[in-house]
Amino acid sequence: MSTRFSLSNSSIDFRYDDFSADPTTIYPRLKFRFTIGCKRETIVLIQLVLDCQVRSKKGDYSGIGHLIVKVPSEIRAGQERPVEAFLDLDHYRLKQIEDARQGDDLFLRIQGYALGSSRVQTGVQNIEETGFELNFRKAKSDYVEQILPVMKYKNVSLVEIPNITDFKEIAEYLNDAWKQKSMGAYDKVLTSCRKTLEQLSSTIKKSGFETTEVIDDEKRKIPDWPKFFGNKEIGDFIGIINQKIYGFAAPGSHAGKSINIEDADFALLVTHAITNFVLRKSEGKFTLSPF
Repeated sequence: MSTRFSLSNSSIDFRYDDFSADPTTIYPRLKFRFTIGCKRETIVLIQLVLDCQVRSKKGDYSGIGHLIVKVPSEIRAGQERPVEAFLDLDHYRLKQIEDARQGDDLFLRIQGYALGSSRVQTGVQNIEETGFELNFRKAKSDYVEQILPVMKYKNVSLVEIPNITDFKEIAEYLNDAWKQKSMGAYDKVLTSCRKTLEQLSSTIKKSGFETTEVIDDEKRKIPDWPKFFGNKEIGDFIGIINQKIYGFAAPGSHAGKSINIEDADFALLVTHAITNFVLRKSEGKFTLSPF
């Protein structure tokens, strides 16, 4: 796939060759290979900006990021030069790409901007700028089998919820916890887990599954888990786990300690398990939203 544009009275050909995963980095990185060539006059390429976008099933494009480009300083008339470009990603953006791809081929678009000049016999440089666009795709089999494994991508399934208004907030907090983990913000993972559990408990109590417990000589209203599940053994078990993980996610539980990925994983996976289990058992216990 290639495109052609004009720069300083010369016709420029810009061609996409391929892209692959870069195995030399500890973070996900795509390595793109392009070829650039010009007709007529020698071009001094001052700047080349490449913005990468992904196409959804609906045909909409969303920006992924700017490519880091190694720009050839000079392209002689009739010459072709290779162009290497890199796109640094994280697992959250990889998930967004997967959401856009939806199991199909990967369709990408490069929106480019070039700034350059031609050298004339008088030695005067005529600096010009121009924009261009290039569309290409990567076959599903190649992307899934050759790209994603190298980048160590794991397809994390976020929680699916019934159309219940209060549960929407629960899912948003939980999905934010997954997002924060993918970005390496492990302390914020615990914060989002705590908000998830708070909202989950509040929803259970507001729906009529509420009881009173004496804690430190003080009566407090807590979720009635045995009543919710219709089973005392399971209810007591979930109640204890919920209380313990809520305490683990509290800011004061890790005073003077840096929150690491193991802490985040523990809080997130247990919170996800509790939330998912409660939501799966919620059928018929709540009023569905009309929206």
